[in-house]
Amino acid sequence: MIAIRSLEQNEVYDALNLVKEVFFSEGNLGYSRQGAQSFLEFLSAKGELLEYLGAYDAALEGILAYTEDFHIALLFVRKERQKTGIAKGLFQEFLKLAKARAVSRITVNAAKPAVPVYEALGFEAYGEETTK
Repeated sequence: MIAIRSLEQNEVYDALNLVKEVFFSEGNLGYSRQGAQSFLEFLSAKGELLEYLGAYDAALEGILAYTEDFHIALLFVRKERQKTGIAKGLFQEFLKLAKARAVSRITVNAAKPAVPVYEALGFEAYGEETTK
């Protein structure tokens, strides 16, 4: 059974390692070389500053990281556990936090391969597609 909870600061390193593991196993999510480098630089510079939810079974299976203004920065699930409801569970827990804090808007900037995942969670595209 999956348990979802907020991560403590000393668990963030494990979360960032999970993100890198999935990122590399998914072929850098189709990012260009420069895009992949930029993503990894973001993890190094900002990764520890985010808030995290973690999904645990025997080990950490997935994470959702967000900023204080409820912008989703990272949503990653171990490759072998994808499409098992872990991302949905993380997002539902995130929604509970947002509701408890009376947040009226949740945002995300999604990589192209992740757009269907966010659409399945109820997100709608807003604005023009950009690449940077």
